[in-house]
Amino acid sequence: MHMQKQFSEKQQFSFLGIKLVLIILFLFFAGGAVRQIFLGIPLGNRPMSDTGIALLTGFIGLLLLVAYMATMKTVITEDGITVTFFPFLLKKKTITWDTLQAAYVREYSPIGEYGGWGFRMVNNDTTLGGSKALNVKGNQGLQLVFKNGEKLLIGTQQPRELAAFLREINRGQP
Repeated sequence: MHMQKQFSEKQQFSFLGIKLVLIILFLFFAGGAVRQIFLGIPLGNRPMSDTGIALLTGFIGLLLLVAYMATMKTVITEDGITVTFFPFLLKKKTITWDTLQAAYVREYSPIGEYGGWGFRMVNNDTTLGGSKALNVKGNQGLQLVFKNGEKLLIGTQQPRELAAFLREINRGQP
């Protein structure tokens, strides 16, 4: 029985400062919402409505939840590449090698090229659909160039291992 070779990587956002700010904001507004809605003590001299403070607290809580739960998983085999990026990409994305013109590991500028991290789409070049990126941190990624000219960059924290795996399965040609 043939065991298929595989590269697998799981990544999560690690913006500790942003998570800390969200926690502080959530606790502040949650406490304020409880005081204002249930105890009748307004939050500040010009308090927002009960509905407004409840919605704002819920929104900050949702952002905090996304910051902690967001997970990107990349699996590369001899058959192709599969990426999941919860909660941004709800459907698993599978890319077969025959749809690609090139696949290689490269350094990139997350802010300069894609405007940051996450699920990013830009149209800053002359290809049909521009460029897309799925990344959570760092500045290394697997650049995919499709036969139709579209590009997708998948971030990695293991660039050397990924490049070695691509060479091992004879798929790392630019």
